[in-house]
Amino acid sequence: MTDQPTDSGAVLDALERLLRHSELASAPRLAAFLRYVVTETLEGRASHIKAFSIATSVFGRDKNFDPQTNPLVRVEATRLRQALSHYYARSEEHTSELQS
Repeated sequence: MTDQPTDSGAVLDALERLLRHSELASAPRLAAFLRYVVTETLEGRASHIKAFSIATSVFGRDKNFDPQTNPLVRVEATRLRQALSHYYARSEEHTSELQS
C-alpha cells in the first residue's frame, strides 16, 4: 500500500462500475466479497481482512468456521481474481480498439 491519500469517492465509483460488469453482476457472492475488501480497506481496516472475517462477514459462516480446513474463502478468492482478470483484459482490449 502507498502512503498517499486515497480518493474514497473515486474508488467507490470504480467499484460500482466493476460491480455492474456482467461477471460480477451475476455473482452476488463475488460482488459482496469485493465490496467487503474495498470497504474495509478504505475504512483503514485492511490488516483485519482475513479468511475468517471474510467467511463470517461476507459468506455468513458462524464463529466456528475454520479457514484451515474449509477452502470456501480460497475458492471464492480464486473466482474473484479470475473475474477481475477477465474484466481488465476486456477493458484493455476495448481501450486498444478505441485507440486504433
